[in-house]
Formats: sequence, C-alpha cells, structure tokens
Amino acid sequence: MESIYSYRDYRIFLQDYYKLCKSHNNRFSLRSFAQKVGLNVSNLTRILKGERNISDTTAERLIQCLKLRDHEACYFRLLVHYNQARNFSDKQVLYEQIQTFRKLKLRNLGPQYDEYFTNWYNIALRELINVIPEKKKSADYANLLLPSPKPKDIRKSFALLLKLGLVKENKDGTLEVVEKFVKTPDEWTGTTIHSFQTEMARLGMEALNRFPKTDRNINTFTLSLSSEGFSKTVEAIKRVQQEIAEIAASDKNPDRVYELNLELFPLSKKCKEQ
Repeated sequence: MESIYSYRDYRIFLQDYYKLCKSHNNRFSLRSFAQKVGLNVSNLTRILKGERNISDTTAERLIQCLKLRDHEACYFRLLVHYNQARNFSDKQVLYEQIQTFRKLKLRNLGPQYDEYFTNWYNIALRELINVIPEKKKSADYANLLLPSPKPKDIRKSFALLLKLGLVKENKDGTLEVVEKFVKTPDEWTGTTIHSFQTEMARLGMEALNRFPKTDRNINTFTLSLSSEGFSKTVEAIKRVQQEIAEIAASDKNPDRVYELNLELFPLSKKCKEQ
C-alpha cells in the first residue's frame, strides 16, 4: 500500500486499506472492518462513499485501527478536516498544511539514540554541519557554538554523530546531514529527553542576557483554557512547528544555528470541576 502522504482524501485511503486487507484475508469484510472501528456496517459504507462524515472520535478509532503513529496520525486528522471542511477559506488553509506535511519527512529517533540527547551541543553540531559542510577542526566548531564547548567534547560529539548515522562523510571529505529533520516519538518519555529539554530551557533563559534583542525573539503569553482549549492549542503549536520546519527546509543559505523553544504549561490548579 502506498504511503499515506500520497493521499489527499482519507476515504480513498480507507478504501485502499480495506482492499489490501481483503486481498490478504478473504474473511475480512466491511462488517469486520466496521466492528474494529466501533461502527455499524451501514455507517461505514456511507462514509466510504462520501455520504457521511466522521467525528473526531471516529477518526481516533480509525487511527488506532490502522496503527497510524506520530506524523502519520497527524496527517490523517488533517485529511479528515480538509475533506470535511465546509467553506473554501478553511479548505485552502488546510490544503497548505497538507502540502507542508507532504514535503517534510521526519525520522523518529527512539530510545537507542539516547546518547544523542545527553548534551545540547550534539544537536547544535549536527545543525552547524548543515550550515558548513566543509570539515573543520574541533576547536573551530567549538568557537562557533555559543556557549563554546571544549574541543575534546566536540570530538566525542562528532564521533557520535557518525556512529549513529546522523551525519556522514563523503568521499570528497565534505560532511552531510543524513536527514534534514529528526524527532522523538510522542510516547518516548526518557529521563535523557527531560534533561535535554531542561538544558535547552536554561540556554533560553541565558539568551536574555547573552544576545541583543535584534538576535533573539522571546515572548510570553499567559492565558486561561479549558481541557478542550488546551488540546486545540497543542494542535495549533504543532501546525506552527510544521510551518517553521518548512521555512527551514526551503532556506537555501542558512548561516547560523538557532534554538526554538515552545512552552505551554499550567500556572494554576484546575479551578472548576469537570
């Protein structure tokens, strides 16, 4: 079956999924498919024909049934909203988001990449190599990073990037970042990631004094939200991340490494009973 990113209609994706399952198991039917999703067969048939829309709850059940994870799950939700949008302006905005998803391919880094996140400069060095592909001395890399690590730490970091396959050395001696973007799965909650995020938050705090206002953009925004509003805000942040990633992906001449921290956390207990 083709990648979900090749689809612009979630119904066609579901139809192809059903056909694939049917080709591998003659006993698989629309009724059994509907039961897996928690629908009756009549409703599923109408959904596949485009005669009925699906709710967010049904979309989540389908995501579980189809075993879509992370980026794929987000893309499926986006297709549902796009295909069911009622006005042109909403459809246009969602279409642009679909285009962004189709362009960006993110590699998931599981727990086996734990060592990569032990120091902030491992990530920064990888991005620096993306800016300067010519191989440099460890001291040169160290001097370019802010704050500057020790050259011996850069040597260890460089060896780690090669070992993990996140950077490769070409025959002409130049260096190359293997994937433009990488991410950790949402379910990975290792202590290393927690430490890494804490370190990046500390660097962000120090940036207030380290850099002039012209070289940084730090904003704060305090707001009140319901649980539903919080979930919608998280989704909005994800969309912003996708848009920024697209900007970075299409930037032809990067000349500096930046860190972008997006934070949303509670400042109070829940004040009302659900």
